[in-house]
Amino acid sequence: MHLYYIYIVKQVNEMLENNINNNINFKGTTDCYVLSDVHQEARKFADFLDTISKNSKNMSNVLLLNNGDLFGGVYSRNLTKNLLIDFKKKNPYIEVVTTLGNNDFISEPGYDENGVAQNAQTQHSFIKSAIKDFNKAGIKVVCANIKDKSGNIPDGIQPYSTVYRDGDKILITGYCIERKDKSMQDNYNLLKEEETIDLLKKAIDKEKPDAVILLNHDYKGVCKKLKQHAETNGIKIDFTVGGHDHEHSYHDLKERVYHPQAFAREMFNFKLVIPSKEQKEQSEIEDFNSIYPSAEYDNEKVEQEESLTGLSEEIAPRKVYNLKTRYAHPNPLGTFVADSIKEIANADAGFVIGSAIRSPIEKDDSAITKYDTKTALPRGNTKVSKVELTPLELKDLLSASIEGIYTLKEENGNFFQCSSNVKIVAEKNNDEKSEIKEIYIDNDNILDSKNLDKKYVIAIDGFSARNLENKIDLDSNMLDALETKLKKEAKQPTKQGDYPVFEIICDGEKYV
Repeated sequence: MHLYYIYIVKQVNEMLENNINNNINFKGTTDCYVLSDVHQEARKFADFLDTISKNSKNMSNVLLLNNGDLFGGVYSRNLTKNLLIDFKKKNPYIEVVTTLGNNDFISEPGYDENGVAQNAQTQHSFIKSAIKDFNKAGIKVVCANIKDKSGNIPDGIQPYSTVYRDGDKILITGYCIERKDKSMQDNYNLLKEEETIDLLKKAIDKEKPDAVILLNHDYKGVCKKLKQHAETNGIKIDFTVGGHDHEHSYHDLKERVYHPQAFAREMFNFKLVIPSKEQKEQSEIEDFNSIYPSAEYDNEKVEQEESLTGLSEEIAPRKVYNLKTRYAHPNPLGTFVADSIKEIANADAGFVIGSAIRSPIEKDDSAITKYDTKTALPRGNTKVSKVELTPLELKDLLSASIEGIYTLKEENGNFFQCSSNVKIVAEKNNDEKSEIKEIYIDNDNILDSKNLDKKYVIAIDGFSARNLENKIDLDSNMLDALETKLKKEAKQPTKQGDYPVFEIICDGEKYV
């Protein structure tokens, strides 16, 4: 027995020595699932959660990461919240960590919240309650750049969390992009992400994690800048999850910045393989793949809501146009929606904040349903407003939209979609900013001196009209306007082929 024991020890020592010499002494492997900008797409979300459950089978090295904007969308917010909580209860061995997105602060009451008004107070009440429910279920909520009005981290939110997966200690932190919504601004202050790097460094020095993950609900460019800023400050981030951008998805393997398609159209799955502390090698990302929702997936709770809310209800018998979208650019759906509010308000022109318009209504052989219109305008309950403006007042209203073409580019959250009878001509000024020179409505330049004393009747979404004086809120909301126009076009199309899109000319070139 003694000789056998010596033999075993010798064999083990040789194996350890070979591992060290060959640099393959990795400590553990974490199976990561990544989602971002789910926006209450409950059917697809439930499908993804079911996939994770089936793949995991009570394994203790699984990590589900949600990068904000879980809320704000088509199905009810309570259904979406409860799907995640039920998943955690059924899969207690899976760590679930989520950060906050700007839409999480402004979700609308669902069909199951009778008597709950849609305002900043009820929005704030819901997200506070949701965070409390998540905490109770063991779901961790992280956001390092949020403070309440007293300067404290809000209840239920942690600047970072540490989780243990397959012997590894992983530190996960998150950031939320700031927006000017009342529910957010009345209750919270959001620091710039880079302002919190010192706090992150202190947390890493204190916790000494084996890996660091950053959930950054912001554009890819910000993710890259933040990663570089962290590296300059001696912080190694193993990977970053991007968010907020509804149009672009990416998996930048070199920069290690990942963002699956929004609206639960895609989920990333990969393995994070972490070296032992004695070694200095970079962690590895292995077996990277995209997972897509199944068209055949069924969920009893989702089906029950679809039946009660009429999401499958037919709005129009056919899709006449291919109404595509492109964020912060003139696009067919944006122009169509602007035309719809112009027509329902009997106005001279229509303007809709571009961020209100999300999923396209693409042409195929199927009818247009309530689901199609609600995914196109998830905040469709916003009233249509009507206001009279002088040409210079309208120029002032549109100035941030046009200036952002150069200064903010693809991140231009102030961009206005305009009705098809509008054309805007702009040029760069000495400050390299785009300045409006001409605005045409029905081929007439309203900035011409002969028109400057006139007033034009403008239809505009209620959110953008909130600070305009003398505005009138119509009985119709944005969804009413869109569905009315879709029905009208199905009977008698305005044009054969592509829907006409409004024009912006910048420095002599068409901005599309």
